[in-house]
Amino acid sequence: MRWWTPCVVPVAMGLGALAQAQEERRWTPEELTKEMADIDRRLKAIERSLKPTDRRIAGLEDHERALRVKADLLELRVKTLEGALELLRKEVAALTGRTDALEARPAAGPPTPAPAEKGTPVPASIAVIRSQKVSMGADTITITGEVENKSGKPLVFVVVQAEFLDKAGKAVKTDSTYTEPRVIPAGAVGTFHLKTPGDPSIQDHRLSLRTE
Repeated sequence: MRWWTPCVVPVAMGLGALAQAQEERRWTPEELTKEMADIDRRLKAIERSLKPTDRRIAGLEDHERALRVKADLLELRVKTLEGALELLRKEVAALTGRTDALEARPAAGPPTPAPAEKGTPVPASIAVIRSQKVSMGADTITITGEVENKSGKPLVFVVVQAEFLDKAGKAVKTDSTYTEPRVIPAGAVGTFHLKTPGDPSIQDHRLSLRTE
């Protein structure tokens, strides 16, 4: 049985009764008008009784749509977190093999000079020297600056190598230092501080990046 059956049946019975009564006796126009107005009132009452149900159904549908939107947002957040976790796993895997070396080296203090020409050159697509400041004194040459890791993974033990040149562009000597921190995270920036004895013949320098 449908939900509207109890409401329609009385109206149908009333119409049936009206038709039967019409056959039994002749109705006057006034009586017919009155009877039809009464039926119209009944139909409007039934319609009013149905409206709260329709509103309830519409409200439930709106609630269902809102829940679906929330579910989609939660799914997107889960995917974002999974991507972040995957990046962390890769960084941990890259650092796992260097834990002993990290613990053996001092965590603080002045940068330790690295041997010249040691390690693998770092392409500009991986890391760049973002800025530098040079102070050339009679006894000491000091170079400070920043190194930016442009890759999607950490750079371990980044070496800043300096080649010092004379007036003719010939190499006089080389020196190098590590960045701080020693491991530059993906997309992060490290600093360096290179201090080396001065030489009157030194007129210029070139910097390059290497990794052990």
